[in-house]
Amino acid sequence: SYSKERGPSLSMAIYSVDREFDDAVATERSVRSKAYADGEASRQFVVVNQREQSGRRKEWVGALKERITTTKKTKLEAQKQSEQRIIQTKMEQKERKKALKEVKKDIASLTEELNSKCHILEEEKKAAAQREEERASRVDRTAWNLPKIMDTFRISVRRVEGDQVQFIFTHVDRDDPERICYFLLKLLDGRQYHVTETHPEVPDKEEMVAQLNESNNFSRFVSTIRKRFQTLIEEEKKSS
Repeated sequence: SYSKERGPSLSMAIYSVDREFDDAVATERSVRSKAYADGEASRQFVVVNQREQSGRRKEWVGALKERITTTKKTKLEAQKQSEQRIIQTKMEQKERKKALKEVKKDIASLTEELNSKCHILEEEKKAAAQREEERASRVDRTAWNLPKIMDTFRISVRRVEGDQVQFIFTHVDRDDPERICYFLLKLLDGRQYHVTETHPEVPDKEEMVAQLNESNNFSRFVSTIRKRFQTLIEEEKKSS
């Protein structure tokens, strides 16, 4: 029973309320749709993020494992090299000890050889000194008797080439007192007499010199060789 003025106004109000309701519903639906879209996007982001994190975690774990493996290999290689160096060092020490032992052995051998040679040299020096003493004694005795020998057997003495001494005899030949006989005497090693030449030649001079070296009686030797000269001259006269 509304009037015509109220009719349009009420209709407009109802229409306005319906529009507001529709707008509210649309807005709610839009909000809900956006929230759903945002939630879906958020879920997708979370999934993608989780996948990325999982992939990164796998990469990190793989890299870590690789690093651990590399570190282990490096440590093993270093340990192996260290063990090899230790073995090499021990071998070198063993070789050095062996070489040192050989060197000590060689030094001991050389020392023994040197001591032996020194002993031999010392003995040779003593022997040489003794020979020199004997030679000096023999020469002194011979020199001491020489004037008497020269006077007794009418001989003259002179030094000739080659460290030899020539003993010259006269008055050996009764028919020719000025005829000369001689022998050349040399002292070997300072202690051994050696007759290098006689005139005339005496066949058994070597035996006579051996007796001289044994007895060291030079006066007897001169007397004996003078007699040999006389015998040889007499034989020469008979053969002529």
